Amino acid sequence: MGAASASSVAPRTEVVRRGQPRPTRATLRLPLLVLALAASAGAESVTLQPSGLTQLSSSRAVLILAGSVGDAGGTCVAVTWAQSAGLPPPSSLDGRNDCTLRAAIELANTMSPSTSVTVLVAAGRIRLQSSLPEATGRLQIVGSAPPPEPDAGSADDGGGIAGGGIVGGGELATKPNLAASAEKAAGLSSPVGTILDGGGAVQILRTGAGSEVHLNTLQFERGSADQLLDADARAGAGGCVNSLGALVLQNVAMRNCKAVNGGALASEGGLEASKSVFTHNVARHCGGGIYVALGSKAHLAQCHLEKCHDACGRLMIRDASAQAAGREAEARKRALPGGSAAPSIATNRLPEEGGEAFVDASGAIAQGPSLVGGQAGGGGKARRRRQVVGCDAGTFFNPVTRRCEAGAGR
Repeated sequence: MGAASASSVAPRTEVVRRGQPRPTRATLRLPLLVLALAASAGAESVTLQPSGLTQLSSSRAVLILAGSVGDAGGTCVAVTWAQSAGLPPPSSLDGRNDCTLRAAIELANTMSPSTSVTVLVAAGRIRLQSSLPEATGRLQIVGSAPPPEPDAGSADDGGGIAGGGIVGGGELATKPNLAASAEKAAGLSSPVGTILDGGGAVQILRTGAGSEVHLNTLQFERGSADQLLDADARAGAGGCVNSLGALVLQNVAMRNCKAVNGGALASEGGLEASKSVFTHNVARHCGGGIYVALGSKAHLAQCHLEKCHDACGRLMIRDASAQAAGREAEARKRALPGGSAAPSIATNRLPEEGGEAFVDASGAIAQGPSLVGGQAGGGGKARRRRQVVGCDAGTFFNPVTRRCEAGAGR
């Protein structure tokens, strides 16, 4: 849509971060984004395109634009829209305001649980000095695509520019970021330009019990939850993300994160992931890629787990209902043939037991290293057993008590 439609819908300032001056419309310079708000019967729902973000509905829907890739300070403003407005891509956010993702989450947490908050984040690397604030409500965090890079080309052929790139017809030819393009083949639906970097020292994000958090077009790197603390059990689970509420991932990458359990992700409130990748994550105990806790559910569609390591297997589902689906789950039909009710998790290699999946007799535990990519000598097939690698040496998993108990089991 053009400027006419945008001018007919003026943003209304809702909240300004405490301690900061209230900005005027002239100083906000809010960028435009393809955003549609559909009102019906007093409720609003928000849908973002072209990201294909899962629609959220609530009594109110607000938008926060985070134009800074810093990690401290900044003024954030939440705006509502009375009707549809056509706006440019979120990649134009960079430098438009000094609102950081940290400040945006703080602002979102002050709003009522009935308010759906969408935070759009500029492209760039956000180097975190500490964990982001815990997300407590209905929140969507949407990253940006990477900025275009010049096409490779000679700088001395008469048509090039210094540093590569070809000028044709007076215009510079560009192409998407190469690293992000490579990820697309591994499961991502589009390039990712917003990177949340824990520096190998901090757990990047937590979500609270009862929350509903959607993450879209984000890359989590070098998160750490490698501590066992009596005062904070979550400090050892989920190097990138630790979630107690409902969590939805779309077009998300998690890499080079570490934890005691759940190198990349630990979920206790339900997980839905699509077109996402988990690579080079490490857990000292279980779930090098993903750890889903007791009583929770997980659904992975067209996701890719690769080179995640632990003592149990790359994907761990504990006493949960789990499903792997989509073209990326190539080995899924080999997991418990015959229509078993056990979790349907495709596997191909474990550090022990020759690459087979382990499911106790009640179907309570499934452990598997990867949804795709390579097989061990055991052929990647599944079999039933009662002893589970996740229990300590000299103990076994009792399907009746759901606990690791002393003894050899049967």
